[in-house]
Parts: sequence; structure tokens; C-alpha cells
Amino acid sequence: MHASACDLGLLAEASAFALLAEAKRAPLALAAIEPLLDALQRRLSEVSTCSTLLALVLIDALRISGHLERARLLTDEIIAFATTHGEQVYLPELLRMRGEQRESAEREAAAQDYRAAAELARALGAQSSELRATQSLARVSVATHAKTHDGL
Repeated sequence: MHASACDLGLLAEASAFALLAEAKRAPLALAAIEPLLDALQRRLSEVSTCSTLLALVLIDALRISGHLERARLLTDEIIAFATTHGEQVYLPELLRMRGEQRESAEREAAAQDYRAAAELARALGAQSSELRATQSLARVSVATHAKTHDGL
């Protein structure tokens, strides 16, 4: 009996969510995440549908586990993929996540990501994504304002 592409996709997504739950309990070694990262790369070359959801979960697992550079690389890759393939459903959240990744070192770039995420979420009617992006933008704006006033 052969598994369909849909079955394999659902298995990968379920495995990614299980991995994320595990990462929330204790940070994971990169080796524990790599098999699903490899599965994502194969999926990106074969079927684009819902690949951004799988990537979003893996980015979170990487981030929680302290693999920040790998999370950032994957975020950039998936944003480019989603833009190229017209997968906009998770794009606001991906932009917001990239903003979070940039926030400490690149505040203006983070603010741009938050603005783009809020605008796209608004256009898609994704109110919760828009709210999260707007809250993140407000946080970075307050931090930038406070830093400016501290320097005076």
C-alpha cells in the first residue's frame, strides 16, 4: 500500500507539531530537527501547498531550541518561497517572525517587517495576525522612542 502525497504531507505536519511540543518542554539538538528540515526541503521542490505552515512550525522549534541563525535562514528562505509561489496565508506571520528575529539588532528592519505583516494581514482579513503584527510594531516603536530619549 502506498501513501498519498496528502497523507505524507499530513504526517510531516503532525511530526512538526509534535517536535514543536517537544522543543517547548526542552531545547532540541539541531540533529533532532534536521530530518523534518530535510523533509521540508524535499516538499518545497515537489509540492508547495502548505509548505509555509510546516516551515512556520519548524522555525518556531529552531528558535525555541536556540538555533537562531538556522531559524533566521529558514525564515528568509520561506518568505521568498511564499512570495514566489503566492502562498500568502502564513506570510504575515512569517514576516512578523522575521521582525522578531531582527528586533534586537535591526530595529528599523524589524519595524518594516511588522508594518508589512500588518498590511498583508489586513488585506487578507486575518485579524489576529494583524493584531500580533501591530502589537509587535508598537513594542519596537516604544523601545526605539525610549532609546532615543535615553540618549538625550
